[in-house]
Parts: sequence; C-alpha cells; structure tokens
Amino acid sequence: MLLRIALILAILAGFGTAGVAYYEFSTQIPRIQNQRDTEKVLKDTEITAHNKTKAELKKTQGDLAQTQQELSDTKSERDKALARADAQAKRADELDSKLSKANADLQDSQNEVAAYKASGLSADEVVKLNKNYLDARKAIAAVTGERDLWNRKKATRTNNLSSFPPT
Repeated sequence: MLLRIALILAILAGFGTAGVAYYEFSTQIPRIQNQRDTEKVLKDTEITAHNKTKAELKKTQGDLAQTQQELSDTKSERDKALARADAQAKRADELDSKLSKANADLQDSQNEVAAYKASGLSADEVVKLNKNYLDARKAIAAVTGERDLWNRKKATRTNNLSSFPPT
C-alpha cells in the first residue's frame, strides 16, 4: 500500500508537473512567438533600411565620381582660361607699347609736317631749294679751292719778292 500511495503520489506529482509545464509552455509560447514576429519585422525593417542605405551610398559614390570629374574639367578649363588671359594681357601690353610708339612717331611726323607747312613752301619749291643749295655748296667749294690756290700763289710770290732787297 505504501507503494501504491507512493506511486499514486508520483503519478499525481507527474500530472501536476505536466500541468504546470503545460501552463508555462502555453503562456511562454505565444510570448516567444510575438517576440519572434517582432524581431522578424525589425530584421526586415533593418534589411530594407540597409539596402536603401547601400543604394544611396552607391548613388552618392556615383555622384561623387561625377562631381570629381566635373571639378577636374573645371580646373582644366580654368587653367586654360588663365593661360589665355595671360596671353591676352601680354598681347595687350605689346599692342599698348606699339601704340605708344606709333603715336610718338605720328607726333614727330606731324611736327615735321607742321614745320614744313610753317615754311610756306610747296614740295616743288623745297626740291628746287635743295638742288640750289647743293649747287651753291659745290660752287662755294670750287671758289674756296680757287681762293686757296690764289692765296698759295700769292704767298709764294710774296716769298719770292721778299728775297729781293727793298728799293
């Protein structure tokens, strides 16, 4: 009997344990299922956000590469523009100096023309005067040469005469 009572108590204890276990499992399983479903939703949300972030990263990297290429092109264009500007400035300086020289030459020419006009002579008269001037210089040179010749002859004769005693 004691054995029977012990067996019955063991069976009742087993049923009690099974009941308690059933109760625990029946309350734990829905909670674990809710937790699993919540974690699945969170995981799916994070995967979607991760994929979206990866897509944005890829787009941003593409934009960055394009922007870097545009920057490189812009720098190249800027360098070319600066080189052209320097060349144009140098050319402008050269042209300015040439213009200054041309203006100075023009002023000199205008001064010469003004002096010519102030003389009141025409171009033909100036040519005739120049010819007459050259002819006159030649004549003066000839007369000067002849004078020198006569002066030498006079000096020679004076010397010759000085050798005679005065009378």
